[in-house]
This record gives sequence, C-alpha cells and structure tokens, in this order.
Amino acid sequence: MAKKKNRAMINWLMTIIISLMIVLVFTMFVRPSIAKGKTFYPILGENDYVLMNNMPYVFSQPQYNDIIILKSSLLSIDGSKRDLVKKIIGLPGDKIEIKDGKFYRNDVFIKADVSPDEKIQSMNPLVIAENKVFVLGDEHIKSHDSKDIPFGEVLMEDIKGKIIIRLFPINQMGYIR
Repeated sequence: MAKKKNRAMINWLMTIIISLMIVLVFTMFVRPSIAKGKTFYPILGENDYVLMNNMPYVFSQPQYNDIIILKSSLLSIDGSKRDLVKKIIGLPGDKIEIKDGKFYRNDVFIKADVSPDEKIQSMNPLVIAENKVFVLGDEHIKSHDSKDIPFGEVLMEDIKGKIIIRLFPINQMGYIR
C-alpha cells in the first residue's frame, strides 16, 4: 500500500515538473500579446489577442512584410514605454526612398497600402544599415516609423518579436502573413 502511494506521488510530481518545463520552454519562444488600437486593420483589429515569436530572427532573417512588435521610447498615458506594431519594408542594404508619396525599395515601386488621401512627404534615398530594418506603421502620415527623422531605422535588437498567430477573435483565428 505504501509503495502504491509513493508511486502515485512520484507520478504526480513528475507530471507537475514536466508541465512546468513545457510551459517554460513555450514561453521562452512564444508570448501572448494584445494589439492595442486599430493597428494594421484589417490584418489586425483593435484588441486582437495574438501570439508573438520572441526569437524570430535567431535562426532566420527578417523578411519583407513581417509584422513585428518593437520597443520604443514613446510613452503611454500611464508613463510606461509603449511597444509598437510595425511592418518591415526594408532590410539591411536596401535603398528606401519616398518620391511623390510613393515608396521605392532599390528603385522599384512597392505598394505600401497608402490611402490616396494621404500626402506622404518625400524622403531622400536611404541605404539601410547592417543590423537594422526600415519599418512602416499602418497609418503612414500619423504613424511613428522609419520615415520619421527622430524614429529612423530600427535596430534588430529592439525587435521584441514577430506576430505569428491571431487567437482572438475566434472567427478570425489564424496565421498572420
């Protein structure tokens, strides 16, 4: 009888330890987050619950159109630093330019989902430095992003993660591409 109790206790203990290890490993690579505001509508909606890959560029390189969460120096209403959601449109070595309200990467026009009503200010050609990316927000005039002088290119180390899956709302659950 005592052996059965000991065996049952060991089984419960092993189950708890293994469960904790799985949770720790999972949270090391993936973290839940909430998209605040109307960030990248219709790709993301207000208060969408998403999963973010915490280590997206450890084993791979950033890709065009990756939607990322990055650290910023901007402050929220409560005084804490805000994380921002942006889309990568320029990689190290790319030449980015804005002419007549249109975005060009390496002298080729790229569709940047700009509303015809938006009047984007021209930007001289900029070659993206090593270990940096060029990002855009979804509202190009209002967004703080790489086209703004104080914001500029984003260091790879400031990227907190890449949004990979929308979990909520349930009817829109799926991979973010």
